[in-house]
Amino acid sequence: HLGDTKSDNKLKEMKFSRSMLYLAGSNSPADLASRPVRYVLGDEIDKWPAFSGREASPVDLMIERTRTFWNRKIVLTSTPTTRNGYIFREYERSDQREYKVPCPHCGHKQTLEFSQVKWPEDQRDPALIRQGRLAGYECVECQGRIDDLDKPDMLAAGEWVAKAGGDAASTHAGFRIHALYSPWLSFAEVAAKFLESKDD
Repeated sequence: HLGDTKSDNKLKEMKFSRSMLYLAGSNSPADLASRPVRYVLGDEIDKWPAFSGREASPVDLMIERTRTFWNRKIVLTSTPTTRNGYIFREYERSDQREYKVPCPHCGHKQTLEFSQVKWPEDQRDPALIRQGRLAGYECVECQGRIDDLDKPDMLAAGEWVAKAGGDAASTHAGFRIHALYSPWLSFAEVAAKFLESKDD
């Protein structure tokens, strides 16, 4: 679907057979405010500058570009920084969905949380935990050990569920997911990273 000529594909603009793709940096108010768009995707918005000079915030400028479309879609993604960060506030306004996965032992559906990552109490060496894959996940219901090999089936059987405290009437879908869900990241790696950085 790429355009046929070189002029169709520029550094910040790509022309396809049925659409256009525009790229803009969060530090460029002119780029963020330059044209109307139906879909916007803001990535890592908690790391964007709060504002540029006299302009509104980059997130507000980006969202403003969609005002002329009744069927617009705005996607904001980020690793959260603080409870006052933009992404945390947006998640609080949403229906607050979390991905619940079943325990391979008892079937209890749960949201993966760091507090359930367990490793031998006498072991505090991150390198040994990582190399020996000494950490696993403990089910909140049956206390069964869940290993990395269990993850693919758990993820496939999981489902997004709106949190009880979320705004069920919200028109905004909000999704939160922890690094523990990553099929490329072991429970031991998460535990080791925690031990390496907890006193920093």
